[in-house]
Amino acid sequence: MSEKADDWISAGRAAKRLGVSTRTLRRYTFEGVLEDRRSPGGRRVFRVGDLDALSRRRGRPVQPEGAVVLYGRVPSHRQRAEGDLDRQVERLRAAAGERVVAGVFTDVASGLSDKRKGLRRRCGRARTRR
Repeated sequence: MSEKADDWISAGRAAKRLGVSTRTLRRYTFEGVLEDRRSPGGRRVFRVGDLDALSRRRGRPVQPEGAVVLYGRVPSHRQRAEGDLDRQVERLRAAAGERVVAGVFTDVASGLSDKRKGLRRRCGRARTRR
């Protein structure tokens, strides 16, 4: 589901969108950094546009929920030169469908290993939620 700037979302989803805890989100409202409202059930809700604006001010890219990262790998430079890696990435893009592709990482190496440059970059960015 794609959210519009004037949609309101729950505190949990807002925290996930910003990459912070719900406690930090609550602190932002007390400090006046973010405005919240109460849902009819009494829960805090936040406007998507405000969250995205805060994310941009903090210098972090806005990542919609459901964004995916693609990782392609071929075992040899010959296969890369023959276009196998490009075709693999295109198939991954097709499999992603309507989801937002947040990044594409590729490697030329045989076997899956945690020492692969592209995979390590992606894992590092995942740890920092970028």
